[in-house]
Order: sequence, then C-alpha cells, then structure tokens
Amino acid sequence: IEAYGLDPSAVIRLVSGNNQLVTAGAIDDGGGRLLVKVPGVIESVDDLVNMPISARDGTSITFGDVAVVRRAFRQAEGWSRVNGEPAVVLDVRKRVGANIIKVVELARAVIDEEAPKIGEGVKVSYLFDDSKDVRNLLSDLGNNVAAAVIIVMVVVLAALGLRNATLVGLA
Repeated sequence: IEAYGLDPSAVIRLVSGNNQLVTAGAIDDGGGRLLVKVPGVIESVDDLVNMPISARDGTSITFGDVAVVRRAFRQAEGWSRVNGEPAVVLDVRKRVGANIIKVVELARAVIDEEAPKIGEGVKVSYLFDDSKDVRNLLSDLGNNVAAAVIIVMVVVLAALGLRNATLVGLA
C-alpha cells in the first residue's frame, strides 16, 4: 500500500463501500410492498482481487496488487471451555413473552435431531437451563395453592361448623 502511495483507511473505506446491499426502490403489487435491493460488487474472492482501488498513469491498481486475498476464518475473539475442554457454545434465549419451557423443549428437540450429524467424538450437553427453575417454581406454586385451600377450608370448618362450612364451600 505504501509503495503505491495509498492511504490504508481509504482503501478499507473503498472496499466497505463497494460491499453494501443498496436499496434500489420498492414495488407495490397490491398484496404488499417489495423492496428491491442491489447486491454489492463483491460476491467472490476474484471480485475482491480484481476490484480497482486507484488509477495512476493510465493503469488501474487493483486490491490484489496491494493485498493477498484468501478465504480464512475470523480471528477468534474469545474461547469457550466446558470442564477445561475446548467447546462450541450455543446460547439460546427466549423472546420477551415467550414460554421458556416450550422454547427449551423446542431447542432440545432440534439439537437432539441434529446432534448425530455432527460427528464422532462430539459431546452435546446442556448448561444453564433456566426452564428447570421455572418448572420448580410452578410446582411450588401449585403446592402452595393447594395447601392454602386446605388451610382455609379447615379454618372455615372450625369457625362455622360442618353445615355452614359446607354451604360456604359450595358457594
């Protein structure tokens, strides 16, 4: 980049600017509005290599002239470990208002269906399952309601007698 006298930040801006999905308008077909978008110039590695970034003395300088372009994975920003072993962690969250128990059941069903396709030596485990706490809270709530009804019935029976307590209970 220095040999061509180019500004690195300008080259980055140029590449980023040419790799945007641009809205080209909308079509209203009576059943709804369809947005028309034009894809960016860069669709393959060759598109990036051959993209002109500058022109000097009648010759075009391409991105491939100033950089080595190859497919690669993004540099890891962090690492996950479970019990000291490297791991891939999938964080599943529910939407606001969604039933956490159903979300967990659906997530487990999908994971259990896809797990055999992953390969040998890969272990699937579940961490931080909040649905267990919700199930326990619902169970405790049901037990507390049942206990409260029984206590109220005993107090009414003791205070009013069997005949009146039966009438109050039926009402």
